[in-house]
Amino acid sequence: MDRKIRVLIAEDISQQSDMLIQHLESMGNVEVKGVARDSQELLNAAIELKDELDALILDIELGDGRSGLDTYIRLPYRGVELPAILVTGANPEAPETYDVGIIDVVGKPYTFERIQKAVEKLVEHLQYKQYIQDGGIMVPIYDALKIVQIPLSEVLCIQASKEHKHQLVQTLLEEYHSHISLKVYLNFLLPHHYHRVDRSTLVNLRAVKEIHQNSIVFKGSTFELERPDVKNDKNLLTAWSHAQVR
Repeated sequence: MDRKIRVLIAEDISQQSDMLIQHLESMGNVEVKGVARDSQELLNAAIELKDELDALILDIELGDGRSGLDTYIRLPYRGVELPAILVTGANPEAPETYDVGIIDVVGKPYTFERIQKAVEKLVEHLQYKQYIQDGGIMVPIYDALKIVQIPLSEVLCIQASKEHKHQLVQTLLEEYHSHISLKVYLNFLLPHHYHRVDRSTLVNLRAVKEIHQNSIVFKGSTFELERPDVKNDKNLLTAWSHAQVR
């Protein structure tokens, strides 16, 4: 993925959760959004943070009479559907856990390498899920040395460089230089809720969080696209409104 994976941890033993956080943060591609100490905290935090989470990492024993797996199974009935990694000293049946959305089961005690392998499986799952949600469409980027494929939803905007020798493709985490022409991107992306803001800029409307008087703010990113008087572009505002209806 082109950004960090946002996870909620459910672990009742502080020493265990601290070690897990240390492992996850040292990988560089995981952001821990919080820690739940029991099943009720897990339920409340998952509901409260559901729009800010990509996955859960659950201990099967939470010390309050209800397992992390039991609570996880209840979450879809509360509007929360997220993949999870199960960390446990027990040995649940793998088919049972996979049926309810558990991506991997990690036994205790575990090593950094084992947690890393589980996170890699989670990344693959999330990438495939996003690929399907995007209709199986990837945005190609050609930098004269290699071709990179970025999921449709992770591209924020594409701008022609001042010299028009390449395009600047801004994603959630970084900027790429692509030698694919803006015209090719226009023909390819306009049917997929992208909008041409001006002669040199193409914006992913489904990635737009807010439109201010002179800038466009994107979801999940600190990047802002500065454009004078963009708030008064009625075509942009109408297209943005339509793009929010999935």
